[in-house]
Amino acid sequence: MSLDTFRWQQEQHALEVLSSLSYRTDELKDYLQAVARGVSELIGLDWSVVTLCQDGQERILSSTLDLGEAGDRAYNLHGTLTGTVIATGAPLVVEDAKACTDYGQAPEGYRAYLGVPLRTSIGEVIGTICSFQRQPRCFTDQEVRIAEIFAERAAMAIDNYQLYQQQRQFNQILEAEVAQRTKELQMAQAQLIEANNRLEAQVEQRTAELRQTNEQLQAEMNERKQAEQEIARLAEIGELAAMIVHEVRNPLTTVLMGLSALGRIELPEHAQLRLVLALEEADRLKRLLDEILLYAKRQVLECQALEVNDFVAGMLDSIRTLPAAKGRRIELVSMLPSAWIFGDCDKLKQVFINLIENACEAVADDEVITWRTDFGISPDRVCISIHNAGTPIPMDILSQLGTPFFTTKPCGNGLGLAIVKRIVKAHAGELIIQSEVGIGTIVSVQLPRLGN
Repeated sequence: MSLDTFRWQQEQHALEVLSSLSYRTDELKDYLQAVARGVSELIGLDWSVVTLCQDGQERILSSTLDLGEAGDRAYNLHGTLTGTVIATGAPLVVEDAKACTDYGQAPEGYRAYLGVPLRTSIGEVIGTICSFQRQPRCFTDQEVRIAEIFAERAAMAIDNYQLYQQQRQFNQILEAEVAQRTKELQMAQAQLIEANNRLEAQVEQRTAELRQTNEQLQAEMNERKQAEQEIARLAEIGELAAMIVHEVRNPLTTVLMGLSALGRIELPEHAQLRLVLALEEADRLKRLLDEILLYAKRQVLECQALEVNDFVAGMLDSIRTLPAAKGRRIELVSMLPSAWIFGDCDKLKQVFINLIENACEAVADDEVITWRTDFGISPDRVCISIHNAGTPIPMDILSQLGTPFFTTKPCGNGLGLAIVKRIVKAHAGELIIQSEVGIGTIVSVQLPRLGN
């Protein structure tokens, strides 16, 4: 076997290992552990670590060896092998750290060192993949390249995780501010009602007091106007987020077109595999942007009177044709006499398509999905529920369902159920999820009943 063939096979193996790794935002530690393990196994190293380097300090994120409490410490970068990689932003190879001490000392018991930087998409070096060998060793250019390939994916995962944490923090701040402003508005409205009732009781007897009450009322209406203006400002923030998504989608579409065009060119097999990976990642990003845009979009309803049983029955045939429903039995059970709701037909269809797809994905072929209409939790409500007998959802996950960007699906993004909750809430309804051993999972949509 020629050297070029061996090198090609080695890089091909590295790409296959990367293709087998599944990364989700909430599983960064496991993903980086797999990266460190992949580098050690492919290059044949005694020890590999992935580190995060910030403000002159180094912290180990994953290691192929159990470091115990030492793995949680922060280390000073100055005068170390890792510090050289961070300072230069380039790979560093030391065949024998005892013979070459220009870059710092290797850990006790180790002689050879290979370090590559973790570089983000904007060129910022945020950490390293460091590998050590107990005996002196000469690393080939091909082995350095393999370590760099793994470093690219590790840097992307860390960068995405940090962006995810920033987005979550922003969402929490925004939700808290909206809740506070809503509370203030409700208090102002309550004060306004109280002032009006007081005015009606006193109008005949206290004309002089009426003038004073009107002045107080005017001041309270000004407070309400200020609260409404603040809510409008929050709406503008949502519009800004939507605009940013639009701006990102345009260059992303161009990138997808370029990658698709490359796919029509005859390329080496290893280059073709990398192209397929890039296309999959870009397409996943495009789907994520579309759902972010849908989530950020203000829910404007076009409501009409809908008879519940007719509405659900009218969707059944099209629901059964969904790809996720293939091989599953969907049965409609009506426990409700004729009942009407006031809702947006298209948006409610979107809700139940999403919930049915989730239910189908949770059960095996030939299992039954029960779609039921029934009385709600109160006389002025109707309940449309979907039941599957699949594996119950753990309580720690159940409490987080519907949170934007939280998902248990390998290729999901956590916005589908979040959008469903927004649509149901816009209809003055409530989404309830129950999951128990021996029963399975029941997702109920409680909607106001028309005519009560």
